[in-house]
Amino acid sequence: GPRTAALTTCGSCAPQPDRAMPGPDATAVRRAAYCSGCFSVVATALAVGLIVLSTQSDVQGCDAVQFAHLNATCLRDGFTRQRQNRFYDFTFDICDAMANLLAIPPVLHLADVYRHQGSAAKLLVPAFAIGTGVTALQLVYRAGTHTAVDWMAGPDWDLSDEQVRTLAISSFIAQSQSMWLFALDFLLEAIGMLCAANLVYASEKVMPRGWAHLGVFGAFLGLLSFFMEIGRFGSWQLMSEVAGLTMGVLGFIVQPIWIVWLGSSLENASRASYRSARLDDGR
Repeated sequence: GPRTAALTTCGSCAPQPDRAMPGPDATAVRRAAYCSGCFSVVATALAVGLIVLSTQSDVQGCDAVQFAHLNATCLRDGFTRQRQNRFYDFTFDICDAMANLLAIPPVLHLADVYRHQGSAAKLLVPAFAIGTGVTALQLVYRAGTHTAVDWMAGPDWDLSDEQVRTLAISSFIAQSQSMWLFALDFLLEAIGMLCAANLVYASEKVMPRGWAHLGVFGAFLGLLSFFMEIGRFGSWQLMSEVAGLTMGVLGFIVQPIWIVWLGSSLENASRASYRSARLDDGR
């Protein structure tokens, strides 16, 4: 009768169970975020360890001043220590690249949650994706350059003191050529974090606002690291120390917390966004 027809017509109006938006598996995305955070912590710990190892010289009196004056004995000792620590250096580059790569799935899922929020959502994924590409390029570039330098500074070549000085200058110039390019990963990460924070501030009850605040702080540290990297030629020693501090805080504390928090919040954010879309469709 009419009542049955009405019930049939309005059957779609009955309450529907909450579900996440279509997209990648929530568990896989969460695991990728957790692994990204772990790789970031390991990479930063390796970087700190490499800095400590680089300051431990077997030659008395070898410091930054002696290296700047191209003391051949100190340069030989520096090349030897770099060759001995190359495994840790290469492992750092791999962990850094993996941390950036595994951050892509959570970021893609976040962009899907906020896909109707305009330009910030469209800029979010390219910023992190290009930053990951820069990190991968850095890994390949550093591996090739360091392998050649280690070989030439090793016992096979038997370089004279003057040749050791020339190799040190050439190595420094080769690394400096790409310094600004590889500093872009900090700038791109800062842009991505700011875009994510802007999406949260513009949409209520989807992602925690505390996570957005942390992203703004991380973006500030990323921008600071970027400018410290490209400003090293003004005062190399000072800028290196400040850059090391900001990178340590960003990589060891802020970035892992930010990406793990993102991974653990995405499932609830997807449900909240889905409910909001259903309400908008019903109006």
